Amino acid sequence: MNRTNVLAALKEGISDVFPEASDMDISGETHLHEIPGWDSMAAVNLQIYLEDALGVAIPGELLSGQARIEDILEHILGG
Repeated sequence: MNRTNVLAALKEGISDVFPEASDMDISGETHLHEIPGWDSMAAVNLQIYLEDALGVAIPGELLSGQARIEDILEHILGG
């Protein structure tokens, strides 16, 4: 799994869970709370999506609104 593939999966998951964010430019510096419709239930849905799509456990605290996409990428890529 490389960074490009993981970022693509993250973007796909965000578009799937947050349809209103499909036109949003998602980068490593994007904070989760910037995603339209972000709330705790959506965070759980994204967590499940990512775990199914990537086979990596995502801790709930990593999906706080203050976290960045980069934080999730680093966790998934192991560092």
